[in-house]
Amino acid sequence: MLDSTQEGPMGIGPYVAIVWRRKWLVVLTTVVAAVVAVLGSRLIPPSYTAMTTVRVAQVSSDAVTYTALSYNERIMNTLARLLTSREAMEAVAARFTPRLDAGELAQGVTVEVVPETELLEIAVEHADPHVAMAVANTLAAMMTERDHDVFYGPGGAVLDALRAELDLLGATLADDRTALVNLTRRAEAEETAEPALEVAIQELRWRIRYQEETYESLLGQLDRASLGQQLLATSISVIDPAVLPERSGRPSRMMSAALGMMLGLVGGVGLAFVRDRLDPRIRSARQIAELGDLDVLMAIPPFRLPRRDRKRLARLDHTNREAWEACRALGRMVFTRAQVRQERSVLIASADAGVGRSTIALNLAVSLAESGLSIIVVDGDVRRPGLHQAFDIPHSPGLTNVVLGECSLHDALAETTVQGLRVLTSGSIGPAFSQAMSAPRLGPVLRELEAMADLVLLDSPSILESADALEWAAVAHRLLFIVMEDQSLLNQVAEAIRRLGHVHCPTIGMVVNRAHRMVPLPPENPPFEAPTFEPRAHALQSAALTMAPRDTITWVGDWNA
Repeated sequence: MLDSTQEGPMGIGPYVAIVWRRKWLVVLTTVVAAVVAVLGSRLIPPSYTAMTTVRVAQVSSDAVTYTALSYNERIMNTLARLLTSREAMEAVAARFTPRLDAGELAQGVTVEVVPETELLEIAVEHADPHVAMAVANTLAAMMTERDHDVFYGPGGAVLDALRAELDLLGATLADDRTALVNLTRRAEAEETAEPALEVAIQELRWRIRYQEETYESLLGQLDRASLGQQLLATSISVIDPAVLPERSGRPSRMMSAALGMMLGLVGGVGLAFVRDRLDPRIRSARQIAELGDLDVLMAIPPFRLPRRDRKRLARLDHTNREAWEACRALGRMVFTRAQVRQERSVLIASADAGVGRSTIALNLAVSLAESGLSIIVVDGDVRRPGLHQAFDIPHSPGLTNVVLGECSLHDALAETTVQGLRVLTSGSIGPAFSQAMSAPRLGPVLRELEAMADLVLLDSPSILESADALEWAAVAHRLLFIVMEDQSLLNQVAEAIRRLGHVHCPTIGMVVNRAHRMVPLPPENPPFEAPTFEPRAHALQSAALTMAPRDTITWVGDWNA
């Protein structure tokens, strides 16, 4: 039995074979993708990117705490969001003449925090490289300008409140002190101070003392708040200002072509697998095995024919050694299997035309005759005869003439240049030729031919094109089915096998013609022992033997026998 893969885990070989089989699809997809990528990149407007780097340094104590780190992270993220806000874009756009579009500008500005650093990267993308550079530097300048107003640490409102309270309290304290001095001078001027004046001076002293204590307390709070503010304060500085970008962000032609080829190659390989999956043609013996109990008996490798012989049947020789040796091996296998059951006729059939059925029949007959057997090959395809051209003999008289009683079988048989090989051509086609191609008329002729040779090979017409094939299958002992790799369609082969099943013609096996990938596998069943057989010396001795009619034969085995 044959298969396209060895038993065991599937390797990369089948996938490589699929890609090689669809190589032109892969190449075409790759080239088209590269061309589209290059043309598409030319349609993309050029875009330039300018980048500036800003450092946001935090003045902190020597101790690194979780709170400080968390605060620094929040500051960096806040700055990144503020720089891309609508207000910031409006402020930047207003600095240019003519005024830039803030919405378009916002789409080209990105701010990223460099991990584990105090750096912010401001990138500006624009069609004009000068605008991209200017906008990036403007954003950095706005950060440094508004460092105290916008990007200062939290607590500015508390400091302002403390300072306002101290200013107010200081002014009140100064007024009260002035009033105390005046009252004290008034009391000293009088020889006997009034009790009310003494009370007023005492209350004023108490109030001044209280205000002084409050002022000292507020001043201490201001000092502590100022120190905390300094610890949380940030210092913004431009580390790397933006420069004029020289190259646009649009990919180059080489880069576009390389990227397109890469994507095209991947897509081409994917299309190759999809196309191969959907391909209805026969590509492996595994597909054939799914059609029924049919062994692939032999895979005939591809062979080349001279241009002058491509429109006619050609005999293989040493120039196509592999195919010829395969035909020789196939001939011996067919003959041995037929002789095990004392059968003398093998029908060589196919589902459709153009698969090399007649070529295989011709070379099987030649190989068996050259091995010393007496072989008769019959051109049963009366509508498309071809064997007479291969041997340069007239096609009439032939099969139809014998069946219709217009001549004897001995007169219709033609000798060939190959010793032991005779040919029964198709014969002339007349008004009654269709009546000749029926099992009751073909059977007696075939039985007589079987008595005259060691083996009779019947070249059948295509099963799906002519009913004559089923008529031959009804009288032949065995059938050899021919398919061609990458040409025969699975549905047509399945339909042909279904039709053959109704005439109950046992099948020797299937032959795959022009097989590129199928390799032999170990047989599932042990080989049988072939009996010793002495070929007949000539037709007169074999004609004396009588063969039983086919309907009296007890068939052994099934389709896969």
